[in-house]
Amino acid sequence: MNLFVLDSDERNVTLELVRRLSSRRAPETQQCDTKDVEFNIQPDMQRNGDFNVTLKMQNTSSETRNIDVHLNVLSCRYTGISTSELKDTFSALKLEPQESMCVRGAWKRK
Repeated sequence: MNLFVLDSDERNVTLELVRRLSSRRAPETQQCDTKDVEFNIQPDMQRNGDFNVTLKMQNTSSETRNIDVHLNVLSCRYTGISTSELKDTFSALKLEPQESMCVRGAWKRK
């Protein structure tokens, strides 16, 4: 499951909203012509403020794929303006043909 289709109206509207409401620039992403890696993100917000996220990736091709994953968690006001950065992680991953992998992040309320 992809969150957005590249160059779709929904994706462009969401990116514009992020640009207008946050004090941070949307990260640069490299576009890819192939569509053989599937992504599924599963957020889990707890009532106590703890936040968990799982990003599942599935390489459906017969070739190895290199993937850069950048997870950034911000605390925001109701207006969308960020107040603090809670977590910022980066991983460079290699997915072999037909391999699936999960990246998990957990942030505890202080």
